[in-house]
Amino acid sequence: MNKFERMQAIKKLEEEREILLRKLSKIDKKLKNEKEECNHISVDLGYYGIFPSTGDEYCCLICGKGKNREFYFEPQKNIVHAEKYLPELDITDDAQCTIKFECVQKLALSILREYPNLSDEELVDRLNSLIEKSILSKENNKVIKLMTISKIQK
Repeated sequence: MNKFERMQAIKKLEEEREILLRKLSKIDKKLKNEKEECNHISVDLGYYGIFPSTGDEYCCLICGKGKNREFYFEPQKNIVHAEKYLPELDITDDAQCTIKFECVQKLALSILREYPNLSDEELVDRLNSLIEKSILSKENNKVIKLMTISKIQK
């Protein structure tokens, strides 16, 4: 590639980059507007700090505000309590915290796919019920395993 071709190639790449940056800027503005207009539904993912003042990790179920340690807390009566859901995930680890949040979002999407006209309160009630059943099921499985092990050892 000679100098002329190299200069043209670089110029073309810079133009493509500018186009992509403008598109990204428009997407960022749309996301910001969506988050500002969102009727937030809080998800409590559990305690993530080492100090009592650090508190629980909250994210909005709908728009995702609060992910990646972005500050978010909407004090409201409708909170999805996922603190004890998927306890094998360490929410102090950003990647695992995101996985836990996305699992709760997938549960919500599956409910909304089946019942698209649920109110926020009904969605939160169904999610909390599903999460509670999941936690109880795991606890029951642990008890059954312990009982089986103890019978085998006798």
